[in-house]
Amino acid sequence: MDEMINQYKNLWQKIFQDNARFVDNYFALFFNEQSFKYLATTFPPIELQACLLNCGYDFLWQNQNLKLAYLSGILTNEKFRKQGLANRLISQTLRDDFKDNYSLAALITFDENLVKYYQKFGFVSVGDRKEAVFN
Repeated sequence: MDEMINQYKNLWQKIFQDNARFVDNYFALFFNEQSFKYLATTFPPIELQACLLNCGYDFLWQNQNLKLAYLSGILTNEKFRKQGLANRLISQTLRDDFKDNYSLAALITFDENLVKYYQKFGFVSVGDRKEAVFN
């Protein structure tokens, strides 16, 4: 498992261009083995193909307790793109979430080109933010 986590962190830095400090902090806050969903090769050397973090949150809305699945860090290793791996991983994760009584699923993308991609899974845009400032 440690090797998969290290591969995920390295791919995250490469694809999202986040620095190691940010990635380490993000993983310290949100990573656990239950939230880590991935596909990997089955033959040596074992390589991460596609992965995401699936974080669950409980929240109160109109006096109802609801469960929200927040998908983050969705990525596909460049060597394995165009094979439908992310599609498979996202679809399976959402099916599992709704079996586990999650009412909603959410994600954030900073890539305009991915909005239509995520819409095919049922996601809709609820806001448009051109700039984000992180401290």
